[in-house]
Amino acid sequence: MLEGVIWLLILKLGDALANEAAVLGKSFLVEASALQGLFGEIRKMKEELESMQAFFRTVERFKDADETTVAFVKQIRGLAFNIEDVIDEFTFKLGEDREGMFLFKAIRRVRQIKTWYRLANSLRDIKANLKSAAERRRRYDLKGVERDAKLTRIGSLSIRPAESVHFKRADDLVGIAENRDLLKKWMKDEEQRHMIITVWGMGGVGKTTLVAHVYNAIKTDFDTCAWITVSHSYEANDLLRQIVEEFRKNDRKKEFPKDVDVTDYRSLVETIRRYLEKKRYVLVLDDVWSVNVWFDSKDAFFGGKLGRIIFTSRIYEVALLASEAQMINLQPLQNHYAWDLFCKEAFWKNENRDCPPELQYWANKFVEKCNGLPIAIVCIGRLLSFKSATFLEWENVYKTLELQFTNNCILDMNIILKVSLEDLPHNMKNCFLYCCMFPENHVMQRKWLVRLWVAEGFIEASEHKTLEEVAEDYLTELINRCLLVEVKRNESGYVDDFQMHDILRVLALSKAREENFCIVLDYSKTNLIGKARRLSIQRGDIAHLAESVPHLRSLLVFQNSLTFGSLRSFSRSVQLMSVLNLQDSSIESLPNEVFDLFNLRYLGLRRTKIANISRLIGRLQNLLVLDAWKSKITNLPVEITRLSKLTHLIVTVKPQIPAMQFVPSIGVPAPIGMWSLASLQTLLLVESSSEMVRYLGSLVLLRSFRISRVQGRHCEKLFKAITNMVRLTRL
Repeated sequence: MLEGVIWLLILKLGDALANEAAVLGKSFLVEASALQGLFGEIRKMKEELESMQAFFRTVERFKDADETTVAFVKQIRGLAFNIEDVIDEFTFKLGEDREGMFLFKAIRRVRQIKTWYRLANSLRDIKANLKSAAERRRRYDLKGVERDAKLTRIGSLSIRPAESVHFKRADDLVGIAENRDLLKKWMKDEEQRHMIITVWGMGGVGKTTLVAHVYNAIKTDFDTCAWITVSHSYEANDLLRQIVEEFRKNDRKKEFPKDVDVTDYRSLVETIRRYLEKKRYVLVLDDVWSVNVWFDSKDAFFGGKLGRIIFTSRIYEVALLASEAQMINLQPLQNHYAWDLFCKEAFWKNENRDCPPELQYWANKFVEKCNGLPIAIVCIGRLLSFKSATFLEWENVYKTLELQFTNNCILDMNIILKVSLEDLPHNMKNCFLYCCMFPENHVMQRKWLVRLWVAEGFIEASEHKTLEEVAEDYLTELINRCLLVEVKRNESGYVDDFQMHDILRVLALSKAREENFCIVLDYSKTNLIGKARRLSIQRGDIAHLAESVPHLRSLLVFQNSLTFGSLRSFSRSVQLMSVLNLQDSSIESLPNEVFDLFNLRYLGLRRTKIANISRLIGRLQNLLVLDAWKSKITNLPVEITRLSKLTHLIVTVKPQIPAMQFVPSIGVPAPIGMWSLASLQTLLLVESSSEMVRYLGSLVLLRSFRISRVQGRHCEKLFKAITNMVRLTRL
């Protein structure tokens, strides 16, 4: 995750530099000199981080290899947060400069000259510490660390799981009958000479176990066979060489040529092709992360009397190597199968493997917690099999897991998550970890989450797409990698709702806490927050947290007991906050201190009881999203038109209606000058008026637009305005 932190920081430094000309243009002579020095340090820091990024990537990947590397990564992460503090304070102070009467602003700007010099000095000190830490690290042989870590990773991630499943007894396998029979049918289909089969699903769902069972059952029906667990960083020649060795070892008729030159790609391909020319063969490529594994080796498999190539993967793109008719999407176990597997693992010492009546309650709780994920069921079941079979002991184990501590029982699952995270592009790692901030079994909505990701700064700009479109691509990729679970699609085929599997959430929370990415609190325990940058409150009050969390950047509230006073004290202390989401809270008004959060980019008021937005909203010049869907707001202040960066304005009123009766949401009158918000991509729900429809055509970036109370005399101008909205996708 260090790579993701550094990448995010480089983006933030770039954003600060983008404002250099505008800021210097508004400054007076003495202030300009101080600002130039600060911008110079920002530029140097950005260049330094960019030059070290590849080094950080290598260190992060192998940080578990020794304690020295762990300490180094921790130190660099701390320095990165210090840099972020400087940049965010700079942005905050610039926002402060915009407010107040001319004389007060002038006095404040003179005083802030000292601040600019202080921030520049801070960056110089941090850069010196950064170089010093990196130089100390270079004194050690990182290549040795990489080599040892690679062996460790291959040993623990590739060989052991792949080998151990080959020795599972058929009686120990549950819930695989349908897919087992389907695989066997495809393997024995004599009418189709060559066939590619893919088995895909989330990590730990049992792909390798299923394929290994079928492979061992039918491999004697073929002349030769090979099982290859593909290395994450494979080389094409090494892969083909492994295939050659496996075919040679498993050749039933001992016809594989000996003493052949198998050192280069061409000779490897030709050797395999000649050997398979009249053979029936089966090849399993297990745990494949890239389609290039096939494209780098397919030339060797054009011949053969009858060939079956099976890929297992957690990547949807790899699954598409097979036709839809030969693709298995493996899902978590159904409840009764999950229970059977749990009993086999937890009570393996018992002859009948039945759960004692006194443990039924906690056994059901454990099975429910695993959500059908076999690796989780097996690991937790094995842990419990070595605990005392008492109600109290099992209760203690469950509570330990509830607190999301990393136990030996989830070591294998941590490995699964570690591999999945390492394979993610750095800009997606933050997006994935962000999802663990939502409550257990929480159904997330696509557009809502995408806007949060953008506001957090996780999304890399693209020349031909909006940030939201890029974010939706990230979301699709996370679903295709089985890191998020699809719940519902809309009528256009887009995933609308999705969840994070509970076991993956537990592991992600552990990782997020380790990285100071975020912390989730069910109760207000300030000692657990540490230096986390994001806080998710799911129970309890935030009032007494305020003084201890000035480093916070994001607050997500998922409970309805938030009070006006607690939010006021929190806003006073956590001034550099960029995301404030109060969705579903019972708060009825916002304290003025919220509008002093000049760095705020996201203000979420969904389904709150807030009825008015203060005129002070105009101070939030960095605000990108104001989401007050189904709140009680009936009017918007004209000052909202000052928010030139606003991209999503969502204000609808939830009508008071009798039960079981549907009434559409009610819109709000558009304030004069709303058409000056040229960055808007989403505008809903506004009421039509003669003046509004006259100028509406200036909002050319709108993609989603809802308008109510349209009268006949508005239609001509409204339709003309809509024709200017060439990017509109929803009306």
